[in-house]
Formats: sequence, structure tokens, C-alpha cells
Amino acid sequence: MLKNFKVLSQIDVKTTPKPMFKFNEAKRKMEKAGEIDTISWVDCLKALYENGAEKVIYENVQNENGGLLFEDENKCLHIRVFVEIDGDRREIFYPVIDGTKDVSADKITQSDIYNAKQRAFVKCVAVNWGLGLKVWEKDDAEEKIEKPKDDFSVYTTFRELVNTSAKKFGGVAEMLAKLDNVKEKEIRELLVSATKIDTISKELRKILGGEHD
Repeated sequence: MLKNFKVLSQIDVKTTPKPMFKFNEAKRKMEKAGEIDTISWVDCLKALYENGAEKVIYENVQNENGGLLFEDENKCLHIRVFVEIDGDRREIFYPVIDGTKDVSADKITQSDIYNAKQRAFVKCVAVNWGLGLKVWEKDDAEEKIEKPKDDFSVYTTFRELVNTSAKKFGGVAEMLAKLDNVKEKEIRELLVSATKIDTISKELRKILGGEHD
């Protein structure tokens, strides 16, 4: 029998450092921006069996048209993956990304979908069964480090919060179910308003002397 969530969440699963890259606007090129710890699907699968799992399967969930891609309210592409461990089935949405960047529909490849599937498997196991959760706890702690005020964006902050919540709860509908009387349309309207706030804030900084440009 698979160990419980509390026990699994304390297990140190083998991790591999993965370089992260960000686009430098000034130099117009991608540059290395640190590393994050990742768990491979192989190590995750092995750890599950080593800790009591008897049968583990996972696969993509098809959309209503028989395809593998889903588009969220921000036009970002995701896949949906189910994980079933000893008859207990859970599902998760996961973004199709290249490093930290979203992949557009016209540039997406089979390898992008395959890689997203493997990462979704590991994330779904961590969220629902606890194995590997320590890796995300570490990432969250690093994200809480306050950014310089010049880098702050109302739109980016709110959008990331919405996307993270939707992924954690398994989709936009599931996220909205956790909120009181909030509609998807309202989320979209708030994103538009956040963009306007960022634009006006930038103009105000210029009016005040440009010391924040």
C-alpha cells in the first residue's frame, strides 16, 4: 500500500538541477537566470513503487475535439493529464512551455507536448500524493523574495496568481468554485484593468521625473 500524503511529502526524491533562461531586452538574447531543482518522471515513478505503489499509470486527456491541447482564458496552451495510482485517479492541467516561456500554437512540437506530459505527471503526484512536494516548497519560498519596485507589474502579478491557482486546483472552473461569486468574465476584465494600471503608472513615473525609468 502506498504511504500516506504526510509521509510521502517528507521524502527526499532525487533531483536534477535545470538551468533557467530569460530574455534580456537590452542585449536582445536569452541569458541564463539561475537553476531550479527538478524531478524526472523516471525517479518519480521509481520512488512511488519504492514507497508502496502497486500500479501507476498516467496519460494525456483528450479535449472535446480529440486533440491534446487546451486553451485558457489568456490564450495560453495547456495539456490535461490523468494519474492513477492503485485505482485512485487524479487530473491536472499543465502549461506547454519552453523553459519559462509559453509556446505558441504555431510553434508547438510533439516533444513540447511529451515534455509537458512528463512534468505534469510529477507535479500531479506532488500535489495529490505528496511525493516530491519539497521541490515546490523550495520554489515557492524563493518566489516570495521581494522584487525591486521597478520590476513590479500589477498585470503580471495578478495573471501569475490566477494561472498558478488554476493549475493547482485542476482548471479555471475548479479555481472559480473556490471563490465566492466570481465569474470568469470578471477575471478577464480585471486583467484588462491591470494592464491600464501598469500603463498609467509608467506614465506617472515619467511625469515625476523619470527617476524610475
